[in-house]
Parts: sequence; C-alpha cells; structure tokens
Amino acid sequence: MSLKEIKIESRAPAESKNIKLEVEDVESLLREKFPEAANFKIELDYNRSGRAKYEAEFFTDEYKAEVEINPFTGEFSKQEFEYYFEYDSLKN
Repeated sequence: MSLKEIKIESRAPAESKNIKLEVEDVESLLREKFPEAANFKIELDYNRSGRAKYEAEFFTDEYKAEVEINPFTGEFSKQEFEYYFEYDSLKN
C-alpha cells in the first residue's frame, strides 16, 4: 500500500490569544466536516508567545488526517491528508 499526501492551508490564523472552544466543541466540528472519521486525538498547543491552537489527528478507511484549528473561531487553518491506495490500481 502506498500513500499520497495532500496539504491544504488557509490564510486564517491557526493561533489565537483567546480560547472559546473546548475539546468537545472541536470534536463536534471535526465530526460535522468529516462524518466518516474515527479515533480522534485532539490537543491544545501553545507557542512561545502564549498563542494557542488545536491540533487534531484522525483516521478514515481512506486516509489519515492532521488539522489545525483556531481555538477562538473554529476555523480550519491547515489540513494534511495521507491517502491510502494500492499501487496496482495506478497501472490501469
């Protein structure tokens, strides 16, 4: 099995000085946007200047995803997908 990686970045800032969303809110946003997702791992991370962002990882049958979410606005600022596919399917 091989991987194809796709990265999507937005101009929306990932980090915020204010935190409005809880982990449960972020999981709800993820479930709404990616209903087929499972095995969520969500962490609140801070940079050196004290700005926060949520980093989330989850899986589906087709891909593994890592996303960054603004903890105040709930906007997705970065999305990375690693798709699983069989090499034989590329030969046709």
